[in-house]
Amino acid sequence: MFGRGVTCRQIARYLDQYGWSKHREVPEKDEKEGLVLTGWQGAGAKEFVLAIDPMVEKGCLSFKVVEALKVPREEAHLDQFLLAMAWLNFSRILGKWGYDPRDGEVRFSVDVPIDRADFTYEQFKHTLRVIVGEVEENVPLLQAIAEGRKQADEAFPELAGRTTTTLEQVLRRLLL
Repeated sequence: MFGRGVTCRQIARYLDQYGWSKHREVPEKDEKEGLVLTGWQGAGAKEFVLAIDPMVEKGCLSFKVVEALKVPREEAHLDQFLLAMAWLNFSRILGKWGYDPRDGEVRFSVDVPIDRADFTYEQFKHTLRVIVGEVEENVPLLQAIAEGRKQADEAFPELAGRTTTTLEQVLRRLLL
């Protein structure tokens, strides 16, 4: 268990216990605790990189799957992609999808508060299962939508109807 004193060594110990032996500690500029990089090979041989950052000064343990996907801003189906990503964020309790329009990076992250309570191995294991499940399930769908092989409401039937039209209009205005 760890709380405010979370260290990269403790994260590494939890990763070893989980069966993920490939990880390394990376120092961060102007941060004393650094972060841990690890990852897994998903379906279709895609490799995912997971950065685990104990942000003690913010009372938070941040898990980020960086570059889960690349979707250039010039992508013709960006509005459908952003609509699907907005739906995922709305419908999820734990975790969020992010898109950086500067370079097209798509990431998934879970930030867990650690300021007043211990973060147990069971919570760590639950967080990793959520991350792997969410990324494995949704990266192929998001990729298909970004490439125009699927529409957002085909992948997520809940989006069918008037809501889709309204959200598409809002997203188009934001992108102009």
